[in-house]
Amino acid sequence: MAAADVSALSLLALSLAAPAPLQEPAGARWIWGAWAQEQPRPEGERCFFRRSLALPAPPRRAVAHVACDNHFRLWVNGRPAGRGDSWLQATRLDLQAFLRAGDNLLALEARNDGAEAALLFFLELELEDGRKLRLDSDGAWLSAAQVAPGWNTGAAGTTWQPAREFGGHGTAPWLGIAWSHEVQFQALPGFRVERVAEGAGSLINLALDDAGRLLVSVESGGVQRLSDADGDGRFESAETYTDRVTYCQGLCWSRDSLFAVGYGPQGIGLYRVDEGQEPRFLGGFTDGGEHGPHAVVEGPGGFLYLAVGNHAQIRAPWSPASPYRWFYEGTLLPPYYDPRGHAVEVRAPGGTVVRVDRAGTEWTVLAGGFRNHYDLAFNRHGDLFTYDSDMEWDVGLPWYRPVRVLHVVSGGEYGWRTGSYNWPAWYPDSLPPAIEVGRGSPTGIAFYEGTQFPARFRGALLGCDWSQGQIYAFHLRPQGVSYTGTAEVLLRGQPLPVSDIAVAPGGSVLFCTGGRGTYGAVYRLSYSGPPEPPVPASSAPLPFPRFESAGQEALLQALRSGDRFVRAAAAQALEDCLGQPDAEKIVPILLTPDLGEALIPLARYGLRTSDAEACEPRLSSFRLVWKHASERDARLTALRALQLLLLDPDAAASPQLRAIGSELLHGFPVGDREVDRELGIVLAFLHPDGALERLLELVETLPSHEEQVHHAYCARAIRSGWSGEQKLRYLRWCQEAARWPGGFSFQGYIRSMQEDVEALLDPEERALWDREKEAARAAPNPLPSGGASHDFDTTLAFLQRAGRAPRRDPEEGARVFQERCAACHSYGGLGRGVGPELTTVRARFSTGEILEATLQPSRVVSDQYQAIDVWTRDGRVRTGFPLRDDASQLVLLLPDTREEEIAAADIRERSPSAVSLMPSGLLDGLTLEEVGDLFALFGTETAPQAPAASPWRSLFDGKTLEGWDGDPALWSVQDGAIVGRAEGRPDSSFLIFRDSFGDFRLEFDLLLEAGNSGLQFRARKAGAFVLHGYQADAGQTYWGSLYEEGGRGMLAQVPTEVWQPVLNEHGWNHFVVEARGDRLRIELNGQTTVELQDDAALSGRVGFQLHAGERTIVRLRNVRLRPLE
Repeated sequence: MAAADVSALSLLALSLAAPAPLQEPAGARWIWGAWAQEQPRPEGERCFFRRSLALPAPPRRAVAHVACDNHFRLWVNGRPAGRGDSWLQATRLDLQAFLRAGDNLLALEARNDGAEAALLFFLELELEDGRKLRLDSDGAWLSAAQVAPGWNTGAAGTTWQPAREFGGHGTAPWLGIAWSHEVQFQALPGFRVERVAEGAGSLINLALDDAGRLLVSVESGGVQRLSDADGDGRFESAETYTDRVTYCQGLCWSRDSLFAVGYGPQGIGLYRVDEGQEPRFLGGFTDGGEHGPHAVVEGPGGFLYLAVGNHAQIRAPWSPASPYRWFYEGTLLPPYYDPRGHAVEVRAPGGTVVRVDRAGTEWTVLAGGFRNHYDLAFNRHGDLFTYDSDMEWDVGLPWYRPVRVLHVVSGGEYGWRTGSYNWPAWYPDSLPPAIEVGRGSPTGIAFYEGTQFPARFRGALLGCDWSQGQIYAFHLRPQGVSYTGTAEVLLRGQPLPVSDIAVAPGGSVLFCTGGRGTYGAVYRLSYSGPPEPPVPASSAPLPFPRFESAGQEALLQALRSGDRFVRAAAAQALEDCLGQPDAEKIVPILLTPDLGEALIPLARYGLRTSDAEACEPRLSSFRLVWKHASERDARLTALRALQLLLLDPDAAASPQLRAIGSELLHGFPVGDREVDRELGIVLAFLHPDGALERLLELVETLPSHEEQVHHAYCARAIRSGWSGEQKLRYLRWCQEAARWPGGFSFQGYIRSMQEDVEALLDPEERALWDREKEAARAAPNPLPSGGASHDFDTTLAFLQRAGRAPRRDPEEGARVFQERCAACHSYGGLGRGVGPELTTVRARFSTGEILEATLQPSRVVSDQYQAIDVWTRDGRVRTGFPLRDDASQLVLLLPDTREEEIAAADIRERSPSAVSLMPSGLLDGLTLEEVGDLFALFGTETAPQAPAASPWRSLFDGKTLEGWDGDPALWSVQDGAIVGRAEGRPDSSFLIFRDSFGDFRLEFDLLLEAGNSGLQFRARKAGAFVLHGYQADAGQTYWGSLYEEGGRGMLAQVPTEVWQPVLNEHGWNHFVVEARGDRLRIELNGQTTVELQDDAALSGRVGFQLHAGERTIVRLRNVRLRPLE
């Protein structure tokens, strides 16, 4: 040991004062090797540190905080004590069990990924006598570029030099470090969470061995084994199980061996790792990373099952026995690939589920068409499930598919395809989800079969959502031979990048956090609440059919089943039969007008073979099937079969296509969203006369942005027959659509559509369009209206996210119903029954259908409630609903709810009206909270009494700033909205409401044209037009975050993947801020972004901010507050 090292053994280096707050780690310095004369440092550079510490007694408490740019590993007295992978999120390590009385040695290995490199460390200790000590990183630490064996135990042979300092905490570029790892948990009643291990690093997978020890995969390292030696439930000791297989996204302990999917001596692959032995390579994959191979689990018969993401395939030959063996892109129109370049080279089958024997000799592909399924789990009945991801960049596009829980069956096709190739869930040649979840980043799953949780959780599938920071309980129930179910949030945390989950012996649940360098820890979820009533055990689904030796009659009967899974299995078996020598006997039986399902195997088989003569009878069969198809599912099946038939070049040249196009166009649109989507695809391919104009009309008139995009996507595929006027209409729509909210790729796809039609412009049209675009760029943006009107997509998205939130108030909904609807409709005991009775509307229609009928009441009008136009002899026309009609007079209910009597002798003519009596702006002027409560009313069995007055208080009257104080040079009211403008100010300025509030729920709509703004709440005045306190942030990368102005700074910054998909970048965004006691919650467009406990302020003022410096323009409307008891 060098002399300089010996001098560090005294307590002189330790501060005797109480530890500094974590936001300001006192004297800790950023350090690197003595040779590091300047920054940045080379990629891959390593630096080794050593620091000695003498203690008079074992510490009662010892907590270290380490921030390293980029990776570190720590040993204390030669024992591994922790690791970390981020300087932005410091690592907290409990070192109490590692330190002893007398001399101690701290040794760290740090590694740089490129650019700047440095380490910052501080250790807080408390001795048994109450003394508080502290050790900081500084120039007294020793550094080396290369080390000799035993360097981390005090062995000689290494040349050590004093470390070089690069400044203290707060030195650029190492700003904004998150020191605290205290997660704000929200669990169901009776559940509690405790941290049981930390310091191993960022954790991405876990498994339990037969002795109850925990094996965890470290993101930047190998596999650690954690043990609970004293049985207190905490894993105090850690040891390296293997560092020869790293970045393992799959771990499975089986029969005294660890099976791991990760990077080993033969590259990315499946390895068997027996303790103390070299990993045995069982098979490889074409790629790794976040979309590569993931889970490995043991299934029936001892086989291993693997989840392989869509960027990778197995390298081994597929077993001839693979039930999933025939796949295709299956898209009729020319596709678009992701404009940001994601998965543009990936083709079918995408992600797969693979079975392999334990020796790695036979690799059987069971199912395909997944996007990026991280984990697999078998239930008690032996059925396999996975939890597949969405493509969040596609939010707002017609090919977006939400996160899905899938029942994985042999030969199953699940329809993921890249870009706009993606299949919708209703395609009959794919299988539907058991549960659709919404946005998220699915990670680990496990079936709960313990006895500690309430009985209703027995058999539930527990699923981790990394980006949303929550764990679901998916309650599955049999439906035919498969399952359906519901989702319940079991646990939510912030921050909680939960990566994997397992059920521990005794019935508690263990889960780990980590990934992308985030803080890694292991937590235990336990139940200690009161017992809940027993529930019946879930039954098994019907036996899955096996058609290997089934006769024709059985297969034909199965095609008529009401179960999608049965029909799909029968179709696959029939497709296999078509390849047999006696297939000609089967085909005539399949070509019957009442068996549209038979067209699917015929069309699929046609894609594999070349048989021009077979095309004509199959197309003729489609025409018969379509003629007789009246049910929605039958129509969807027929249209999908036609699409597959038309992928055959022989069928695409058929003389029947002209007639087919005319027949389909005749009834288009039919009024069913999904059927109209598939009709749009086929009509764009066939492009009969009139199809283009019909598609453009839908693009311009449909209430849903998503449906408009779909039909625009279809129209651009028609490459001839456009008039100049049609091209300009389409291009103007593209300009408008590019401003709509959506995922990262939304605008890029719209741009591709625009470019496709711009390519059709002739020189004169091109010049006209260029002038129009230039004029649009030069024109000022129109002032957004302050009055709240509601478009379909934004309102539906809000209702889907927050329509069943605990705050929903059916009584408030009854008040809205009384004001807006009761003149014509009845609900329970509310209103009058002139228009449709709405008490059972939820049993008949979905939320989207109810909303569409409300926003566009004239699109579909029931004959029972159709208004009439009445022409009288004096030349006037009246439109209304006939309340009474007899020989002497007609009594009309007019659109303004007045009744008018018209003498029969004065009526010249009458006819049915194409316009609904219900006004189209029925929801205009309501806030989204009022709309949410109105729809909550529709979910009640009996209507509550409408209150005389709303419990909400309006803080803005839409006309003046009455009740507010702010700089009049910055704040004004324009067109029904508060408008704030500032630029180049040295400090922020606030519009402050004069009253103070304690517990409340506050809603407002915000449109941010430039800069940064937000709502201050529970704030205190700190000068003229200045507030300090909590802020619900808006703008830049801080949407929906919680900041403390004039205090601790950022309290909870929301990840981009949470707020970006729900943000309306160019329009109004709806905020709900709730403060109840020490619980704070922020919601953006129905998506909860922040939920935590903090008691820094329990009451105060509210106000809106104009941020200092940059140009800020903000508009606000619908500012309402509801006091909470």
